[in-house]
Amino acid sequence: MPSVRKSVTDLATDSRAVRGSVNDIKIDLGRLNERLKHMPTKGFIFGIAAGMIAALSAIVGLIVRFMP
Repeated sequence: MPSVRKSVTDLATDSRAVRGSVNDIKIDLGRLNERLKHMPTKGFIFGIAAGMIAALSAIVGLIVRFMP
């Protein structure tokens, strides 16, 4: 009978450890999710790149037009 009590005690200890690990994982996933919310999207990055290309094209066009 003592081995059964020991096994049940070990199971309880293990379940607490697993519960703690799951809680740690939930916290880490919450942090990751919050960081991802602040990351730029693909649309934002492509929009900025397109704007920079347009501005550069305008500058080059002006330089070519007014070159002697």
